[in-house]
Amino acid sequence: MNREEAIEAAKLIKALIGMSEVSIILDTFITTIQENSFKHDDWWWLCGNLKFGPQSGRLASSEPNLQNLPSGSTYGKLIKSCIVAPPGWLWCAADFNALEDRIGAIRSGDKNKIKEFAEGYDGHSLRAHAFFSKRIHPELAVFDGDDPNSINLIKSQYPKYRGAAKAPSFALQYGGSYYTLMQNLGLSEDDAKEIESGYHALYQGIADFSQRNIEFAQKNGYVECAFGLRLRTPVIKDWGQRSGKAPYPVTAEGRSANNAVTQSWGQLINRAAIATEKRIRESEFDHDILGSNLIHDAGYFLVKEDPATIKFLNDVLIEEMEWNDHPDIKSSEVLLGAELDIGRSWDNMITLDNKLSLQDITEALSTL
Repeated sequence: MNREEAIEAAKLIKALIGMSEVSIILDTFITTIQENSFKHDDWWWLCGNLKFGPQSGRLASSEPNLQNLPSGSTYGKLIKSCIVAPPGWLWCAADFNALEDRIGAIRSGDKNKIKEFAEGYDGHSLRAHAFFSKRIHPELAVFDGDDPNSINLIKSQYPKYRGAAKAPSFALQYGGSYYTLMQNLGLSEDDAKEIESGYHALYQGIADFSQRNIEFAQKNGYVECAFGLRLRTPVIKDWGQRSGKAPYPVTAEGRSANNAVTQSWGQLINRAAIATEKRIRESEFDHDILGSNLIHDAGYFLVKEDPATIKFLNDVLIEEMEWNDHPDIKSSEVLLGAELDIGRSWDNMITLDNKLSLQDITEALSTL
């Protein structure tokens, strides 16, 4: 294939990818939104469903499945622009800050993962240093892994390397291996093995925690998740502690089980929404704040455009999302939390700081 043919082939592939993305948006969202909307008071309302996630314990929306909305893409932003608050109301949302990562740090007790949150490390920069500094990008070796101020300079000085650390990190976090990095990311075997080695050296405590979960599953036939939820692991229990390499079904169930141990704490958004709704109903804002949806680790509300009402939700919802009184997630070093976003539509929102005064909120509303 010559250069001209390669350019034409690249254009064709790009066009096919674009067509696929558009098709997904049309079939998954546009059609479903049209079919599940109704008109009331000269306003169109979307009426979807919520279902229980059997592994995570979270509620998930369906028809449309908003968990699958590609939020960072052009088409995802277009869909978000269709979600508009009625006149006199605002669209509000609060998303947990790195919930699964924080839960993983607390549950595993991994010293480096805790250090990220307790000492203010930029996690992606820290992982870029661990993955690449030995050989792949040796220029990162000048940064001090024990100094957050040093490591955090990678974000501004080597943003490309920081970005390159994200995909391998997510793959390894969810039980992948160097082979996963080769297959999914196109890395060479040497680079993939070095990144995997750097990840496990950085987060040995997480690896030990995962192994303890597998040993528990081998003995009991389940793993213990959030709020008493149990995920059955019959394949792991049947395999037991036999010697030799475990077959794929055993390792696959092990990855699912370990993911569920941390992902199940996504139920905290359920708990926060229930607690917030109770406090709303007991307040003077009973008819001014309407719970709308739960998506991933975020709660969504329609709220009257009024400073006092916004302040009430900003104070109450964030307080409930900071809750960590369960003994399995109690920590003074790794705290849970969120910020409230407000806007007239889902695609154009501003973020409020926690515990703002009425005056501050009034000024924020004037910028919408």
